[in-house]
Amino acid sequence: MNTSKISESFATAIARGIAKPKIRLVGYTFSLAPSTGRNPNAIYVKNADREYLGKIVDNQFYPSAAANTTDAAEIAAAVANPEEAAKAYGMRTGQCSICGRTLIKGESIDRGIGPICAANLGW
Repeated sequence: MNTSKISESFATAIARGIAKPKIRLVGYTFSLAPSTGRNPNAIYVKNADREYLGKIVDNQFYPSAAANTTDAAEIAAAVANPEEAAKAYGMRTGQCSICGRTLIKGESIDRGIGPICAANLGW
């Protein structure tokens, strides 16, 4: 599973001053682990029920016991192209996949993500 694009997106967000970046893709939430925790700078993956499904460390996904094969396949597809997955999420839900706000401007609705959030992740 190639996770380099989502790792790059998080690195860009951090470099642009976003303290706690979070991305919602498909039915999963990707968030940065605390820098002072057990997995500094890992990207945690949780499902819609906030159940921990694994982590991304050094461009490698490590699934938890709770992650099934469907989860793994959907996560792999999402992290292979997070920008497209974020746009699809926004178009499906009407919410920005980064900040979670309702998309109200035409440009944002058409794009599926707000321009500020897209810029913060280097998209």
